[in-house]
Amino acid sequence: TATKPQPELAVANAIAFVGALLGKKVRTPGNARTNFYTLGVGASCCGKDHSRIQIKQLVRYAGVDEIMAGEDVTSGQAIMRVAGGETGKLMQMDEIGHFFSNVTSGMAATHEKSVIPTLTKIFTSAGTTMFGKEFADGEKDKRIDLTEPCLCLYGTATPHQLFSSFNMAQV
Repeated sequence: TATKPQPELAVANAIAFVGALLGKKVRTPGNARTNFYTLGVGASCCGKDHSRIQIKQLVRYAGVDEIMAGEDVTSGQAIMRVAGGETGKLMQMDEIGHFFSNVTSGMAATHEKSVIPTLTKIFTSAGTTMFGKEFADGEKDKRIDLTEPCLCLYGTATPHQLFSSFNMAQV
């Protein structure tokens, strides 16, 4: 249905979508899970947003709204909260290069700097339990533990925006 068909972008988003649908339900004999982080990279106005729109409609029509996470996050703790549910989650982020720039900036706040390490830990903890961060005031700020977390991410960006947002060590 796209005016500018982008089959590669559609497949990348479909992989993340199906990963979220199957999350916490299937695994390989070697305990591999369906956590996928995919990127759609293309020039401005090339149609990167079409698959995101179509997935949102599909989710609504299929009645599986619970797999959708917000389109932006503020901290590692926010990601932990999202990934702590009973179902896999799909986070679709437009302009993810700007997001990466913000969370990797030397001026980023501590809660912003925790986003990338948290995404990495969730990805590598898919087949186990991930014990969350302990806080000084454990009554006010409860630790979030994740059992077999499933978070799938599909982000879109222009090449310049994406590649200028981080250095090779961060890749």
